[in-house]
Amino acid sequence: MVEALIESFAGPGAAFMYVITAVLALGLAVGIERAWLFWLRWRLDVAIVTGHLTSQSYGPAADAAGAHPAGRLIRAGGGAPDADAAWDAM
Repeated sequence: MVEALIESFAGPGAAFMYVITAVLALGLAVGIERAWLFWLRWRLDVAIVTGHLTSQSYGPAADAAGAHPAGRLIRAGGGAPDADAAWDAM
C-alpha cells in the first residue's frame, strides 16, 4: 500500500498527486487554525452572556463576551434605539 502511494508521486500522475498533497496541507493548516481560534482563543461562557441579555443589560453582556465575535455583535446591536436599527447595525 505504501509502495503504491510512493510510486504515484513518480508516475504519470505525479503533478496531480503534488497538487492533492498541497491542498491537503492547506486544509489541515486551516483546520488547525480554526480549532485553535474557536476552542482556545474565543472562549465564551454562554450562560453569563445570555443572563445579561435577558435582563436587557447589553454592556455587561458585551464585556462578558470579550474578544469573541459575539461581543462585537452585542455592542453593535445594544446601542440601537429599536429592533430594526439593531438588525441593521449587526
